[in-house]
Amino acid sequence: MMFENIHDPHARTRALCEFGSQVTIDKSVAPKQYFRSGLEMLRMAAVYHEEGNLEPAFILYSKFITLFVEKLPAHPLYKSSEAAVVADNKKKLKLVFPIAEKLKKNLTEQYVVEENKRVIAEKKCQAELAEEKRRLEEIKEKQRIEEQAQADKLKQEAEERWLRAQEERYRNDEIQLLKNVHKDSENLSLGPLVDLGPESCLAGPEELAPFCNSTETSRPSTVKPSVPPRDLKKNLDANSSNASSPTTPPSVDRSTKPSVNHLTSIGSTDSSIYGLRTMMVPSQLSEKFLEIARANTAANIETCGILAGKLRQNNFHITHVLVPKQTGTSDTCTTLKEEELFDYIDSHDLITFGWIHTHPSQTAFLSSVDLHTHCSYQIMMPEAIAIVCSPKYNETGIFMLTPERGLPLISSCKEAGFHVHPKEPPLFQTCDHVQLVDDPNVIVADLRNI
Repeated sequence: MMFENIHDPHARTRALCEFGSQVTIDKSVAPKQYFRSGLEMLRMAAVYHEEGNLEPAFILYSKFITLFVEKLPAHPLYKSSEAAVVADNKKKLKLVFPIAEKLKKNLTEQYVVEENKRVIAEKKCQAELAEEKRRLEEIKEKQRIEEQAQADKLKQEAEERWLRAQEERYRNDEIQLLKNVHKDSENLSLGPLVDLGPESCLAGPEELAPFCNSTETSRPSTVKPSVPPRDLKKNLDANSSNASSPTTPPSVDRSTKPSVNHLTSIGSTDSSIYGLRTMMVPSQLSEKFLEIARANTAANIETCGILAGKLRQNNFHITHVLVPKQTGTSDTCTTLKEEELFDYIDSHDLITFGWIHTHPSQTAFLSSVDLHTHCSYQIMMPEAIAIVCSPKYNETGIFMLTPERGLPLISSCKEAGFHVHPKEPPLFQTCDHVQLVDDPNVIVADLRNI
Protein backbone atom coordinates (compact mmCIF):
# COMPACT_ATOMS: atom_id res chain seq x y z
CA MET A 1 0.00 0.00 0.00
CA MET A 2 1.18 3.52 -0.80
CA PHE A 3 1.15 6.69 1.30
CA GLU A 4 0.18 4.82 4.45
CA ASN A 5 1.72 7.62 6.49
CA ILE A 6 -1.10 9.93 5.31
CA HIS A 7 -4.02 9.24 7.64
CA ASP A 8 -6.65 11.46 6.07
CA PRO A 9 -8.35 9.28 3.39
CA HIS A 10 -9.04 12.17 0.99
CA ALA A 11 -5.51 13.56 1.34
CA ARG A 12 -4.16 10.07 0.68
CA THR A 13 -6.23 9.80 -2.49
CA ARG A 14 -4.96 13.20 -3.66
CA ALA A 15 -1.37 12.05 -3.08
CA LEU A 16 -2.04 8.95 -5.19
CA CYS A 17 -3.54 11.09 -7.97
CA GLU A 18 -0.52 13.36 -7.91
CA PHE A 19 1.80 10.36 -8.12
CA GLY A 20 -0.14 8.99 -11.08
CA SER A 21 0.13 12.29 -12.92
CA GLN A 22 3.93 12.34 -12.84
CA VAL A 23 4.55 11.44 -16.47
CA THR A 24 7.35 12.74 -18.67
CA ILE A 25 7.98 11.99 -22.32
CA ASP A 26 11.18 11.81 -24.31
CA LYS A 27 10.75 13.80 -27.52
CA SER A 28 13.40 11.64 -29.18
CA VAL A 29 11.03 8.66 -28.89
CA ALA A 30 8.46 8.43 -31.67
CA PRO A 31 4.78 8.86 -30.65
CA LYS A 32 3.95 5.43 -32.07
CA GLN A 33 6.07 3.86 -29.33
CA TYR A 34 4.03 5.69 -26.72
CA PHE A 35 0.82 4.51 -28.32
CA ARG A 36 2.14 0.94 -28.18
CA SER A 37 3.22 1.41 -24.59
CA GLY A 38 -0.22 2.82 -23.76
CA LEU A 39 -1.87 -0.41 -24.85
CA GLU A 40 0.38 -2.43 -22.58
CA MET A 41 -0.25 -0.01 -19.71
CA LEU A 42 -3.95 -0.78 -20.04
CA ARG A 43 -3.26 -4.52 -20.06
CA MET A 44 -1.24 -4.26 -16.87
CA ALA A 45 -3.86 -2.03 -15.25
CA ALA A 46 -6.57 -4.55 -16.11
CA VAL A 47 -4.56 -7.37 -14.49
CA TYR A 48 -4.04 -5.37 -11.31
CA HIS A 49 -7.73 -4.48 -11.27
CA GLU A 50 -8.82 -8.10 -11.71
CA GLU A 51 -6.49 -9.21 -8.92
CA GLY A 52 -7.98 -6.61 -6.59
CA ASN A 53 -4.77 -4.60 -6.46
CA LEU A 54 -6.49 -1.25 -6.85
CA GLU A 55 -3.65 1.19 -6.20
CA PRO A 56 -1.34 0.15 -9.09
CA ALA A 57 -4.39 -0.19 -11.35
CA PHE A 58 -5.44 3.38 -10.56
CA ILE A 59 -1.88 4.66 -11.00
CA LEU A 60 -1.56 3.08 -14.45
CA TYR A 61 -4.95 4.39 -15.56
CA SER A 62 -3.98 7.85 -14.26
CA LYS A 63 -0.68 7.73 -16.14
CA PHE A 64 -2.49 6.64 -19.29
CA ILE A 65 -4.83 9.63 -19.02
CA THR A 66 -2.01 12.06 -18.24
CA LEU A 67 0.16 10.70 -21.06
CA PHE A 68 -2.43 10.97 -23.80
CA VAL A 69 -4.42 13.99 -22.63
CA GLU A 70 -1.64 16.29 -21.40
CA LYS A 71 1.83 15.10 -22.41
CA LEU A 72 1.90 13.36 -25.79
CA PRO A 73 -0.14 16.02 -27.67
CA ALA A 74 2.78 18.37 -26.99
CA HIS A 75 5.20 16.01 -28.80
CA PRO A 76 6.63 17.63 -31.97
CA LEU A 77 5.61 14.62 -34.09
CA TYR A 78 2.20 14.00 -32.51
CA LYS A 79 0.26 15.59 -35.36
CA SER A 80 1.95 13.27 -37.83
CA SER A 81 0.65 10.18 -36.01
CA GLU A 82 -1.69 7.85 -37.86
CA ALA A 83 -5.25 9.10 -37.62
CA ALA A 84 -6.59 5.61 -36.96
CA VAL A 85 -4.18 5.14 -34.05
CA VAL A 86 -5.12 8.51 -32.54
CA ALA A 87 -8.84 7.79 -32.94
CA ASP A 88 -8.49 4.38 -31.32
CA ASN A 89 -6.58 5.95 -28.45
CA LYS A 90 -9.36 8.50 -27.88
CA LYS A 91 -11.92 5.68 -27.68
CA LYS A 92 -9.83 4.00 -25.03
CA LEU A 93 -9.55 7.27 -23.09
CA LYS A 94 -13.35 7.51 -22.96
CA LEU A 95 -13.45 4.03 -21.45
CA VAL A 96 -10.63 4.69 -19.00
CA PHE A 97 -12.01 7.90 -17.46
CA PRO A 98 -15.02 6.29 -15.70
CA ILE A 99 -12.92 3.29 -14.63
CA ALA A 100 -10.33 5.56 -13.05
CA GLU A 101 -13.03 7.67 -11.37
CA LYS A 102 -14.70 4.60 -9.90
CA LEU A 103 -11.35 3.26 -8.70
CA LYS A 104 -10.66 6.62 -7.06
CA LYS A 105 -13.97 6.41 -5.19
CA ASN A 106 -13.33 2.79 -4.18
CA LEU A 107 -9.84 3.64 -2.95
CA THR A 108 -11.13 6.56 -0.87
CA GLU A 109 -13.72 4.26 0.71
CA GLN A 110 -11.00 1.67 1.32
CA TYR A 111 -8.80 4.31 2.95
CA VAL A 112 -11.71 5.34 5.22
CA VAL A 113 -12.11 1.74 6.37
CA GLU A 114 -8.35 1.38 6.87
CA GLU A 115 -8.21 4.64 8.84
CA ASN A 116 -11.07 3.56 11.10
CA LYS A 117 -9.30 0.28 11.75
CA ARG A 118 -6.07 2.14 12.43
CA VAL A 119 -7.78 4.49 14.91
CA ILE A 120 -9.39 1.55 16.71
CA ALA A 121 -6.08 -0.32 16.81
CA GLU A 122 -4.27 2.80 18.02
CA LYS A 123 -6.82 3.35 20.80
CA LYS A 124 -6.50 -0.29 21.80
CA CYS A 125 -2.73 0.03 21.83
CA GLN A 126 -2.93 3.21 23.91
CA ALA A 127 -5.30 1.50 26.35
CA GLU A 128 -2.93 -1.44 26.64
CA LEU A 129 0.00 0.91 27.21
CA ALA A 130 -1.99 2.83 29.83
CA GLU A 131 -2.92 -0.41 31.58
CA GLU A 132 0.68 -1.56 31.46
CA LYS A 133 1.80 1.78 32.86
CA ARG A 134 -0.78 1.54 35.65
CA ARG A 135 0.31 -2.01 36.45
CA LEU A 136 3.96 -1.00 36.58
CA GLU A 137 3.15 1.99 38.78
CA GLU A 138 1.15 -0.31 41.06
CA ILE A 139 4.10 -2.68 41.32
CA LYS A 140 6.41 0.25 41.89
CA GLU A 141 4.18 1.66 44.66
CA LYS A 142 3.94 -1.76 46.28
CA GLN A 143 7.73 -2.02 46.22
CA ARG A 144 8.00 1.47 47.70
CA ILE A 145 5.63 0.62 50.55
CA GLU A 146 7.42 -2.65 51.27
CA GLU A 147 10.81 -0.96 51.21
CA GLN A 148 9.55 1.88 53.41
CA ALA A 149 8.14 -0.65 55.87
CA GLN A 150 11.47 -2.47 55.89
CA ALA A 151 13.31 0.81 56.43
CA ASP A 152 10.96 1.76 59.29
CA LYS A 153 11.45 -1.65 60.84
CA LEU A 154 15.23 -1.32 60.66
CA LYS A 155 15.03 2.18 62.13
CA GLN A 156 12.81 1.00 64.98
CA GLU A 157 15.13 -1.91 65.74
CA ALA A 158 18.08 0.50 65.81
CA GLU A 159 16.24 2.81 68.21
CA GLU A 160 15.34 -0.08 70.49
CA ARG A 161 18.95 -1.22 70.54
CA TRP A 162 19.99 2.32 71.41
CA LEU A 163 17.41 2.51 74.23
CA ARG A 164 18.54 -0.78 75.69
CA ALA A 165 22.12 0.46 75.61
CA GLN A 166 21.09 3.67 77.38
CA GLU A 167 19.13 1.78 80.04
CA GLU A 168 22.07 -0.52 80.59
CA ARG A 169 24.40 2.46 80.97
CA TYR A 170 22.09 4.20 83.43
CA ARG A 171 21.74 0.99 85.39
CA ASN A 172 25.51 0.55 85.58
CA ASP A 173 25.94 4.18 86.63
CA GLU A 174 23.34 3.72 89.38
CA ILE A 175 24.99 0.62 90.75
CA GLN A 176 28.39 2.30 90.72
CA LEU A 177 26.97 5.36 92.51
CA LEU A 178 25.38 3.23 95.19
CA LYS A 179 28.65 1.40 95.72
CA ASN A 180 30.51 4.70 96.10
CA VAL A 181 27.95 6.05 98.61
CA HIS A 182 28.08 2.91 100.67
CA LYS A 183 31.88 3.03 100.79
CA ASP A 184 31.86 6.69 101.89
CA SER A 185 29.31 5.88 104.58
CA GLU A 186 31.50 3.16 106.04
CA ASN A 187 34.52 5.48 106.20
CA LEU A 188 32.55 8.19 107.98
CA SER A 189 31.07 5.81 110.60
CA LEU A 190 34.52 4.89 111.86
CA GLY A 191 35.56 8.58 112.38
CA PRO A 192 39.12 9.88 113.42
CA LEU A 193 40.81 8.82 116.71
CA VAL A 194 40.77 11.91 119.09
CA ASP A 195 42.86 12.19 122.30
CA LEU A 196 40.59 13.99 124.73
CA GLY A 197 42.85 13.77 127.71
CA PRO A 198 41.87 12.80 131.23
CA GLU A 199 39.23 15.46 131.41
CA SER A 200 37.19 14.08 128.67
CA CYS A 201 36.46 10.93 130.52
CA LEU A 202 34.65 12.97 133.14
CA ALA A 203 32.37 14.69 130.67
CA GLY A 204 28.72 13.97 130.99
CA PRO A 205 26.11 13.38 128.41
CA GLU A 206 25.26 17.03 128.14
CA GLU A 207 28.81 17.90 127.34
CA LEU A 208 29.07 15.16 124.72
CA ALA A 209 25.85 16.04 123.03
CA PRO A 210 27.29 18.62 120.66
CA PHE A 211 29.77 16.07 119.40
CA CYS A 212 27.09 13.50 118.89
CA ASN A 213 24.83 15.92 117.10
CA SER A 214 27.62 17.11 114.84
CA THR A 215 28.35 13.56 113.94
CA GLU A 216 24.79 12.93 112.92
CA THR A 217 24.44 16.12 110.89
CA SER A 218 27.74 15.73 109.06
CA ARG A 219 26.87 12.29 107.72
CA PRO A 220 26.35 12.55 104.05
CA SER A 221 22.93 12.00 102.60
CA THR A 222 22.35 8.69 100.92
CA VAL A 223 19.71 9.92 98.41
CA LYS A 224 19.42 7.49 95.51
CA PRO A 225 19.71 8.90 92.00
CA SER A 226 16.47 8.71 90.08
CA VAL A 227 16.08 6.30 87.17
CA PRO A 228 14.96 7.95 83.97
CA PRO A 229 11.26 7.40 83.39
CA ARG A 230 10.17 4.88 80.79
CA ASP A 231 8.47 7.66 78.84
CA LEU A 232 11.96 8.84 77.91
CA LYS A 233 11.91 6.33 75.09
CA LYS A 234 9.23 8.34 73.36
CA ASN A 235 11.20 11.59 73.52
CA LEU A 236 14.66 10.28 72.73
CA ASP A 237 16.55 12.07 70.05
CA ALA A 238 18.70 9.69 68.15
CA ASN A 239 21.15 12.50 67.45
CA SER A 240 21.38 13.64 71.13
CA SER A 241 24.79 15.11 72.05
CA ASN A 242 24.71 13.23 75.38
CA ALA A 243 24.97 9.83 73.73
CA SER A 244 26.24 8.36 70.48
CA SER A 245 23.46 6.81 68.44
CA PRO A 246 24.06 3.98 65.98
CA THR A 247 23.72 5.05 62.33
CA THR A 248 20.27 4.34 60.95
CA PRO A 249 20.43 2.28 57.74
CA PRO A 250 19.41 4.49 54.79
CA SER A 251 16.10 3.72 53.12
CA VAL A 252 16.36 2.42 49.54
CA ASP A 253 14.86 4.65 46.84
CA ARG A 254 13.45 2.57 43.97
CA SER A 255 12.21 5.58 42.05
CA THR A 256 15.27 5.38 39.77
CA LYS A 257 14.37 1.88 38.59
CA PRO A 258 14.34 1.93 34.73
CA SER A 259 10.86 1.92 33.23
CA VAL A 260 9.77 -0.70 30.69
CA ASN A 261 10.04 0.52 27.11
CA HIS A 262 7.77 -0.91 24.41
CA LEU A 263 9.59 -0.70 21.13
CA THR A 264 7.98 -1.56 17.86
CA SER A 265 9.66 -1.51 14.37
CA ILE A 266 8.67 -2.36 10.98
CA GLY A 267 10.41 -2.44 7.63
CA SER A 268 10.38 -3.67 4.05
CA THR A 269 13.08 -4.70 1.58
CA ASP A 270 12.74 -4.29 -2.18
CA SER A 271 13.53 -7.29 -4.36
CA SER A 272 15.76 -4.99 -6.43
CA ILE A 273 18.15 -2.21 -5.52
CA TYR A 274 16.12 -0.01 -7.89
CA GLY A 275 12.74 -1.12 -6.54
CA LEU A 276 11.90 -2.94 -9.78
CA ARG A 277 9.33 -5.69 -10.09
CA THR A 278 10.74 -9.18 -10.52
CA MET A 279 11.18 -10.53 -14.03
CA MET A 280 10.70 -14.31 -14.22
CA VAL A 281 12.86 -15.74 -17.02
CA PRO A 282 12.51 -19.42 -18.02
CA SER A 283 15.86 -21.18 -17.75
CA GLN A 284 15.08 -23.05 -21.01
CA LEU A 285 14.54 -19.80 -22.95
CA SER A 286 18.10 -19.24 -24.21
CA GLU A 287 18.54 -22.83 -25.33
CA LYS A 288 15.29 -22.77 -27.31
CA PHE A 289 16.16 -19.44 -28.90
CA LEU A 290 19.64 -20.63 -29.90
CA GLU A 291 18.05 -23.62 -31.60
CA ILE A 292 15.91 -21.28 -33.73
CA ALA A 293 18.99 -19.13 -34.47
CA ARG A 294 21.27 -22.08 -35.31
CA ALA A 295 21.37 -21.44 -39.09
CA ASN A 296 22.17 -17.73 -38.68
CA THR A 297 24.78 -18.47 -36.04
CA ALA A 298 26.53 -20.90 -38.38
CA ALA A 299 26.59 -18.13 -41.00
CA ASN A 300 27.94 -15.63 -38.43
CA ILE A 301 24.70 -13.60 -38.56
CA GLU A 302 22.95 -12.19 -35.52
CA THR A 303 19.39 -13.23 -34.70
CA CYS A 304 17.02 -11.19 -32.54
CA GLY A 305 13.70 -11.78 -30.86
CA ILE A 306 11.18 -9.99 -28.64
CA LEU A 307 10.53 -11.07 -25.05
CA ALA A 308 6.85 -10.99 -24.10
CA GLY A 309 4.62 -12.39 -21.41
CA LYS A 310 2.12 -11.75 -18.64
CA LEU A 311 1.80 -9.87 -15.39
CA ARG A 312 0.82 -12.02 -12.42
CA GLN A 313 0.80 -11.02 -8.74
CA ASN A 314 3.01 -8.00 -9.39
CA ASN A 315 5.68 -10.13 -11.12
CA PHE A 316 6.46 -10.27 -14.83
CA HIS A 317 6.55 -13.74 -16.40
CA ILE A 318 8.17 -14.22 -19.81
CA THR A 319 6.00 -16.74 -21.67
CA HIS A 320 6.92 -16.02 -25.31
CA VAL A 321 9.93 -15.28 -27.48
CA LEU A 322 8.80 -13.78 -30.78
CA VAL A 323 11.22 -14.00 -33.72
CA PRO A 324 10.05 -11.42 -36.30
CA LYS A 325 11.09 -11.00 -39.90
CA GLN A 326 14.55 -9.44 -39.85
CA THR A 327 17.85 -8.81 -41.52
CA GLY A 328 21.20 -9.28 -39.86
CA THR A 329 24.97 -9.06 -40.11
CA SER A 330 27.77 -10.34 -37.92
CA ASP A 331 27.15 -7.55 -35.41
CA THR A 332 23.71 -6.04 -36.16
CA CYS A 333 20.11 -7.16 -36.43
CA THR A 334 17.11 -5.15 -37.67
CA THR A 335 13.45 -6.19 -37.38
CA LEU A 336 11.04 -5.96 -40.32
CA LYS A 337 7.25 -6.02 -40.58
CA GLU A 338 6.70 -4.82 -37.02
CA GLU A 339 2.93 -4.79 -37.65
CA GLU A 340 2.92 -8.59 -37.72
CA LEU A 341 4.76 -8.60 -34.41
CA PHE A 342 2.26 -6.19 -32.84
CA ASP A 343 -0.68 -8.18 -34.14
CA TYR A 344 0.67 -11.31 -32.47
CA ILE A 345 1.26 -9.48 -29.19
CA ASP A 346 -2.21 -7.93 -29.20
CA SER A 347 -4.00 -11.14 -30.20
CA HIS A 348 -2.36 -13.02 -27.33
CA ASP A 349 -2.82 -10.13 -24.89
CA LEU A 350 0.93 -10.01 -24.16
CA ILE A 351 3.20 -7.37 -22.67
CA THR A 352 6.63 -6.56 -24.12
CA PHE A 353 9.45 -7.15 -21.62
CA GLY A 354 12.56 -6.53 -23.73
CA TRP A 355 14.54 -8.35 -26.37
CA ILE A 356 17.05 -11.12 -27.00
CA HIS A 357 19.78 -11.48 -29.61
CA THR A 358 22.89 -13.51 -30.42
CA HIS A 359 26.55 -12.60 -30.70
CA PRO A 360 27.72 -15.37 -33.04
CA SER A 361 31.43 -14.60 -32.76
CA GLN A 362 31.69 -12.28 -29.75
CA THR A 363 31.22 -12.48 -26.01
CA ALA A 364 28.01 -11.49 -24.21
CA PHE A 365 27.85 -7.71 -23.74
CA LEU A 366 25.93 -4.66 -25.04
CA SER A 367 27.57 -2.84 -27.94
CA SER A 368 26.93 0.86 -28.57
CA VAL A 369 24.20 -0.11 -31.06
CA ASP A 370 22.72 -2.56 -28.54
CA LEU A 371 22.64 0.19 -25.90
CA HIS A 372 20.54 2.41 -28.16
CA THR A 373 18.25 -0.48 -29.09
CA HIS A 374 17.62 -1.36 -25.48
CA CYS A 375 17.16 2.26 -24.43
CA SER A 376 13.81 2.45 -26.23
CA TYR A 377 12.59 -0.60 -24.29
CA GLN A 378 13.77 0.60 -20.91
CA ILE A 379 12.31 4.09 -21.39
CA MET A 380 8.91 2.48 -21.80
CA MET A 381 9.38 -0.05 -18.99
CA PRO A 382 12.09 0.22 -16.31
CA GLU A 383 12.13 -3.56 -15.86
CA ALA A 384 12.84 -4.26 -19.55
CA ILE A 385 15.79 -6.61 -20.07
CA ALA A 386 18.25 -7.43 -22.85
CA ILE A 387 19.42 -11.05 -23.14
CA VAL A 388 22.63 -11.63 -25.09
CA CYS A 389 23.58 -15.18 -26.10
CA SER A 390 27.17 -15.99 -27.08
CA PRO A 391 27.25 -19.63 -28.26
CA LYS A 392 30.92 -19.43 -29.24
CA TYR A 393 31.95 -18.57 -25.69
CA ASN A 394 29.06 -20.40 -24.05
CA GLU A 395 27.93 -17.17 -22.36
CA THR A 396 24.51 -15.69 -21.70
CA GLY A 397 24.09 -12.22 -20.17
CA ILE A 398 20.92 -10.53 -18.96
CA PHE A 399 21.50 -6.77 -18.97
CA MET A 400 19.91 -3.39 -18.37
CA LEU A 401 21.08 0.21 -18.66
CA THR A 402 22.18 1.67 -15.35
CA PRO A 403 19.27 3.99 -14.38
CA GLU A 404 21.46 6.70 -12.90
CA ARG A 405 24.04 6.82 -15.72
CA GLY A 406 23.40 4.64 -18.77
CA LEU A 407 19.75 5.46 -19.40
CA PRO A 408 20.02 9.27 -19.35
CA LEU A 409 23.28 9.27 -21.35
CA ILE A 410 22.07 6.94 -24.11
CA SER A 411 18.65 8.58 -24.35
CA SER A 412 20.34 11.94 -24.96
CA CYS A 413 22.96 10.56 -27.38
CA LYS A 414 22.15 11.49 -31.00
CA GLU A 415 24.84 9.42 -32.73
CA ALA A 416 23.92 6.40 -34.85
CA GLY A 417 25.76 3.23 -35.76
CA PHE A 418 28.79 2.06 -33.82
CA HIS A 419 30.38 4.85 -31.81
CA VAL A 420 32.27 5.33 -28.60
CA HIS A 421 30.59 5.95 -25.23
CA PRO A 422 32.39 6.65 -21.96
CA LYS A 423 32.91 3.39 -20.08
CA GLU A 424 33.08 4.76 -16.55
CA PRO A 425 30.88 4.73 -14.69
CA PRO A 426 29.32 1.65 -16.37
CA LEU A 427 26.46 2.28 -18.78
CA PHE A 428 24.93 -1.20 -18.37
CA GLN A 429 24.90 -3.92 -15.76
CA THR A 430 23.68 -7.43 -15.08
CA CYS A 431 20.06 -7.30 -13.94
CA ASP A 432 19.41 -7.91 -10.26
CA HIS A 433 15.61 -8.08 -10.62
CA VAL A 434 15.70 -11.25 -12.78
CA GLN A 435 14.82 -14.66 -11.41
CA LEU A 436 15.43 -17.81 -13.47
CA VAL A 437 12.57 -20.30 -13.25
CA ASP A 438 11.96 -23.77 -14.63
CA ASP A 439 9.34 -23.41 -17.37
CA PRO A 440 9.69 -25.84 -20.29
CA ASN A 441 6.44 -24.46 -21.74
CA VAL A 442 7.97 -21.17 -22.85
CA ILE A 443 6.93 -20.56 -26.46
CA VAL A 444 9.34 -19.50 -29.20
CA ALA A 445 7.17 -18.21 -32.04
CA ASP A 446 9.07 -17.94 -35.33
CA LEU A 447 7.27 -15.30 -37.41
CA ARG A 448 9.91 -15.15 -40.15
CA ASN A 449 8.14 -17.55 -42.47
CA ILE A 450 4.59 -16.32 -41.97
